[in-house]
Amino acid sequence: MKRFLWLISGAMLLTINTLSAQELKVENVNKSRKTEIGLTMNDYGNFGFVVKRQIKPNTFLRADLGKIRYTNNYNTMNWGIGIEHRVAIGKGFSYYHGVNFNYGQVASYYNHFSSTNAFEPFNVSTLSIGYRLGIRYEVNKNLYIGTEINPQIGISKQNQKGFNMYKAMPINFTVGMKF
Repeated sequence: MKRFLWLISGAMLLTINTLSAQELKVENVNKSRKTEIGLTMNDYGNFGFVVKRQIKPNTFLRADLGKIRYTNNYNTMNWGIGIEHRVAIGKGFSYYHGVNFNYGQVASYYNHFSSTNAFEPFNVSTLSIGYRLGIRYEVNKNLYIGTEINPQIGISKQNQKGFNMYKAMPINFTVGMKF
C-alpha cells in the first residue's frame, strides 16, 4: 500500500511539474512577442510607416501604412499587409522575405491644354501582390535600419477606362524601433 501511495504521489508531482512547465512555456512565447514601428522612404519620393508584430519565432505580420506623396496637384496613398520571415546572417544582420498585398490610390489634376485651360481629375486605383526581399541591421536592442526591394505585379484602373496590368520594383529604406 505504501508503494502505491508513493507511486500515486510521484505521478501527481510529475503531472503538476509538466503542466507548470507547459504554462511557463506559453507565457514565455507570449512575452517574447515584439512590435516594431518604422518610418519608410522609397525611391519614388514617397514616405510612410510600417508596423510589424511577431506572430511566431522569426515570423512577423507586417502592415505598411500610407506610402504618401503630396505635391501641388498630385498625391498618392498606399496600404499593404504581408508576412515577413527572418533569417540571421551575421552579428546584428538579418535577411527577410515574404509575400505582401498592396492597395493604392493616386489622385491628381492635370491640364489638358484645352481652350478653357481647365484642370481635369485623374484618378488611379491599384491592387498588387509582391514578394519583399530585404536586409536589416540592428544598431542596438531598440533601433534598426534596413533596405528592401519589393518586386510586384498588379492591376490598375484609371478613371473609368478599364484595367491595365503593371509591374513595379520599389526600393524602400526603413528606420525603426522595437518594443
